[in-house]
Amino acid sequence: RDLCHIALGHRELVETGRVKSFSTLAAVKNFARRIEDRELAQRTDLVLRSEPQELLQRLQRLEAAAERREKSAARLPAASVSLSTVHKAKGLEWDTVVVADDFLDAEEEASRISHNAAGVPTWPGDLQELNMLYVALTRCKRRLMLPPGLARLYMPQAEAVSLSELTNFTGQCACGDPIDRASRTGVQDTEKACLVGSVTSKPLCSACSADTTLGSTY
Repeated sequence: RDLCHIALGHRELVETGRVKSFSTLAAVKNFARRIEDRELAQRTDLVLRSEPQELLQRLQRLEAAAERREKSAARLPAASVSLSTVHKAKGLEWDTVVVADDFLDAEEEASRISHNAAGVPTWPGDLQELNMLYVALTRCKRRLMLPPGLARLYMPQAEAVSLSELTNFTGQCACGDPIDRASRTGVQDTEKACLVGSVTSKPLCSACSADTTLGSTY
């Protein structure tokens, strides 16, 4: 647009400081060649080959159409489902995230972990793939749904201990053992309240709660 203004002799309408310093398109083209700015040179050639006033009007119509599309998009309701690659999802968050089954095989990669002489774990896999998986897993605010292989590795490590009321409380842990009285200390309605896993929401006995990441918190 600024190049069209230069071609029409309307330097006062030019917004770009660098372009405004030139009085003719020929001067702009020589400058672009001297600094090897191919994009500026191509744009200058386009204006030289075209009718500047007609090209300027066309650009103004395109800008107006783009503004209308942006305003229309702003009025549209938010999508209930978003499909995204990991790269596009960086910096974004959703209440619920479903991770696709197209990452590295977590169980297979876990079997490749070894320890050096100092006892430090080492992994010969692609670190970039691991970083992408980390980004995918940290996009959710509330609910994370994983493919089976990854869930088998991730969920036991992510399980913490919470206190919850269960309407269908049976007095048994997810492992089958009875919930002992110690797991319900300080709870008035001892028939319905117990320790549960924060990921699975299943009731936990003392032994199971002690095996989780945070241990017997309550």
